[in-house]
Amino acid sequence: MLYEIIQEIKDFLTTYQNVPKNCKCSICLSYFENSDNVTHLNCYHYFHNSCLKTYLSYALSDIEKEKQEAKFHKIKWLYRTVGCPECRQEITDKQIQELNKYSVLSSPIEETNDKIIISSNIRKLQEYMRNLFEKQRAKGGIIEPKEEYIISLNRSDEIQSDEES
Repeated sequence: MLYEIIQEIKDFLTTYQNVPKNCKCSICLSYFENSDNVTHLNCYHYFHNSCLKTYLSYALSDIEKEKQEAKFHKIKWLYRTVGCPECRQEITDKQIQELNKYSVLSSPIEETNDKIIISSNIRKLQEYMRNLFEKQRAKGGIIEPKEEYIISLNRSDEIQSDEES
């Protein structure tokens, strides 16, 4: 009974294009307004149409790159789909086709042509952060991914030798 009530509420929200109040789009982090074009996925997470379309275009291009890399390296490519940005539930092909109707340019965030000026204070802060990063790296506080892999291999060798003795 409770499940049916929840489904009816979800259908009502979908049918009448109600925009969620006091909620943010989890992609652009802007609040929804009544004039925004908003859509939801099957999991009932809401997004601006333009934000979701942009997300989908990047996700689909990443999947295509993975396919090409698998083909290049002659390995089997495992089928992968695009998921909701919040919960990773699969986005259906039907929803992807519906979103392709919307223009990416109708973003809720206004684009500005203002030039970004980096002040001397920012330059000093960048230099300070760069020096701090190098200091931490020299003391071993930052481990590169390749080095971390080598360390884990060495540790597994140590563990095996301890177990054998």
